[in-house]
Amino acid sequence: MEVCQGDVLQRVQASPTGRLDETTTLQCFRQLARAVRFLHQHGIAHRDFFLDNVLLQDKSVCKLCDFGLSVSANRVCSDIVGKAYYMAPEVVAESTYDPTAADMWSLGIMLTGSPLTQFALPHKCELTLKMLFGLA
Repeated sequence: MEVCQGDVLQRVQASPTGRLDETTTLQCFRQLARAVRFLHQHGIAHRDFFLDNVLLQDKSVCKLCDFGLSVSANRVCSDIVGKAYYMAPEVVAESTYDPTAADMWSLGIMLTGSPLTQFALPHKCELTLKMLFGLA
């Protein structure tokens, strides 16, 4: 078993800027994208992407963890799982969905709307999520 120093969120919180530097962010995101592709190619959908599920092995190696909500990538899902901020619209809408497509949405949110980056989506706050989706 490999030893990881903590999750990405801990590293972000420890940073003076509250963000990872651009090089680390791109390295981490590239590794996560490869991990998602690997999972999907091997018939697995993760369904729980968020920063706490990304571990740091060292300064530049990210590892995806917590496969407790994983399902077959070929399965049609209808249950609401994951963290509200990272959920794809079809998951929140309580309709059937492709879990691999939902994984890709969550991965995109990790890049564009999380503390990993300088960008933020306008609906990040819990109150707005509650108003939009009845969540939070």
